[in-house]
Amino acid sequence: MKAVKKGPEPRRETGQVLILFVFALAALIGFMALATDVGLFMHERQNVQNVVDAAALAGAQSLPDNGNGAKTLALQYAQANDNSLTPSQIDVTFRCLVGDRNGDGQPDSSDIPAVCNPGSNGQFVCSGVTCVSTCVPAEGDKCNVIVVGANKNVPFFFAPVLSVFGGNACLNQCPTGSIRAAACRGSCGGPPTAPLDVVEVIDRTGSMSSTDLTNAKNAAKSVLQLYNPSLQHVGLAVLGSSNSSNYCADALNAVWLPVPLSSDYQNGNGSLNTSSPLVSTINCLLTSSTGTNLGSPAKAATNQLTTNGRAGVTKGIIFMTDGEANAMETTTANSGYLNCGANAAVTSGSGDNNGFETTAASACADGGGEAQDANSGTGTSTSCTNSGKDRHTFSNYGISIPGGATFSGIDVRLDARISSASGTRFMCVELSWNGGSSWTSAQQTANLGTSAQTYTLGSGSDNWGHAWSASDLSNANFRVRVTDVADSTSRTFYLDWAAVRVYWSAGTAALGPCDYAVKQAAAAKALNPPIEVFTIGFGVAGATCQDELPGSAYVGALATKVLADMATNSLDDKGHCANASAITAENADGDHFLCEAKTGDLTPIFMQAAAALSSGIRLVPVPN
Repeated sequence: MKAVKKGPEPRRETGQVLILFVFALAALIGFMALATDVGLFMHERQNVQNVVDAAALAGAQSLPDNGNGAKTLALQYAQANDNSLTPSQIDVTFRCLVGDRNGDGQPDSSDIPAVCNPGSNGQFVCSGVTCVSTCVPAEGDKCNVIVVGANKNVPFFFAPVLSVFGGNACLNQCPTGSIRAAACRGSCGGPPTAPLDVVEVIDRTGSMSSTDLTNAKNAAKSVLQLYNPSLQHVGLAVLGSSNSSNYCADALNAVWLPVPLSSDYQNGNGSLNTSSPLVSTINCLLTSSTGTNLGSPAKAATNQLTTNGRAGVTKGIIFMTDGEANAMETTTANSGYLNCGANAAVTSGSGDNNGFETTAASACADGGGEAQDANSGTGTSTSCTNSGKDRHTFSNYGISIPGGATFSGIDVRLDARISSASGTRFMCVELSWNGGSSWTSAQQTANLGTSAQTYTLGSGSDNWGHAWSASDLSNANFRVRVTDVADSTSRTFYLDWAAVRVYWSAGTAALGPCDYAVKQAAAAKALNPPIEVFTIGFGVAGATCQDELPGSAYVGALATKVLADMATNSLDDKGHCANASAITAENADGDHFLCEAKTGDLTPIFMQAAAALSSGIRLVPVPN
């Protein structure tokens, strides 16, 4: 048999295929790493960006007055939004961002310290219309920008396999790198960008000198130069009130808001429009001779903002005064004069002990006869409290105050005369709230004449030294005691009418001018949304409320307390604005009460309030 010749043996390529498979697998894993891990990495970077954005915006809520609190808040928000971040992975720094609106390469003086203040160590770098400096709250600096950065390691799922093939450490995890965000509160170096309706209130009462008033007017106009009339509408209220025919002059309880919300206060080039009613009225304001009524201009400003303000727009009041409230509008009603229904002589320790011994009931009606006290008393003392004087009580006046109303005062009318117009001769009146067991201090008429005249004791705001309740005024408890006083016992007193008139206020009851001011501001702050109220005390250190009724929380209170309580976010009247350090502390405590000494410039204070009202909080490019 012929042998068959075999061909060459085929080559075995198993090892080569294995090598190719390994390389292909590595490539596949690499693509998986790129598709999955790189996507995860980019997602985590964006997540870190979102975290620092939110942390910066949160921290900015405490700026510019509480940098340390801003840092704490930013750290809390960062870790709440990503609990894998540790404090060591988060850094927080601060900046002072102000304007260079005139392009001179220097920060605008109106912004420092009103907007922020980096202190003596600040070094501003200006570019375009803004300037920025590092800022350190721990050193007492006032900062308006917070910068939050975070650097997070992102673990990979597939890429670590590649390390088998000689990869580097970043195949296991990679850092995102420092990702930062900056948020600013206030004007932030540029004109305010948020729409706003605001009323400025200027004090021009008699305690304001011409220099003081000029200072206040310049400060009010500086706000008009900061604002943009297309975005920020501004009105003007004054104390004391303006004359309706001449807003520059004053008139008692007349026009509290001479200029409504306006948008014509600038010319096209940004200069003030002196033809605008707002600018021209500020320029022409004259000193007023009226009292310091803080409540009524606050009320007028609130009414203007609620009736003429734009929907959805932040609303505010910048309220400046140099004194405590000592006047308020009379908004009371009264009972009219009421007749007594009963009377009785005081028969013990009261002169002759027979009071008006003849036709005493005649004093319980106007006209129709007179009550008579003949040969009054047993001594010549001229004291209302002397036991030698004749006395008589009148009661059952049927006093009734409407439900929801609050007592505000009492006056007593005596239509009286005397038999001889020589020597001392008058009548004293006391009031009782408990059936005659206790009495108020006496008030007395002028010397009586021989023909009947009307004498009025008390007033609509006089409580006779007692805090009256409805039960105190009931027939069972209320009494009027009349004492006849003369320096001779041969005088005969005649009383035609002993009438009582009670006053009350409806709605928000005010127990004095300071209480009235706080209540009017409270009404503005209680709206939904609330009106933000900034108060500025100008040289108010030591001033106190002098005209409060008993029961008011402001009896003898410092004016700084009243203004602090009027302001939004009221914290305290720190140091009562008594010196430079107290003023600095007050203006940096984060609330809306600010102050300045009479020797100081009001413009930065007005600008601080105006900037805080108008700009809010926003993210800004991260400053260097």
